[in-house]
Amino acid sequence: MTGREIEFFVAGTPVPEGSTKYLGHRGGRPIIVHDSPDLVAWRQAVALVAANEAAKAGWDLPLDEPVSVTTKFFMPRPKSAPGRALPAVKPDLDKLVRAVGDALGTRLLREDSRIVRWAADKVYVGQGGQPGVAIAVVRDVGGAEE
Repeated sequence: MTGREIEFFVAGTPVPEGSTKYLGHRGGRPIIVHDSPDLVAWRQAVALVAANEAAKAGWDLPLDEPVSVTTKFFMPRPKSAPGRALPAVKPDLDKLVRAVGDALGTRLLREDSRIVRWAADKVYVGQGGQPGVAIAVVRDVGGAEE
């Protein structure tokens, strides 16, 4: 790991960014809830681990610069699919990525629009492994087109 990159693993079953539901207004403010009760805790876990790793690397947070993010989601293998090689089932990879992006935008990044490059994979947990997400964040990705 260099000063430009942090890598970390967040344990737990990855939770996708879902839909929100409008419940009405209270005190002049809209009441919005997520359709997944586990989403808030998952995003907090990702944000906390990311911020801790960034602090170890000496980064001043929140970052306000372009970054590249690589994610590898390790999904639990259902008993109904012992021979399936890849988890080409729900949750959708794009919704898993959105949840991580939103989490990084709460503590690590000024906002998640600073992510200019994504790479993402979704695989089943290997023998003896645990569900979660491996994340790498690279600073100073440069402005030159490749």
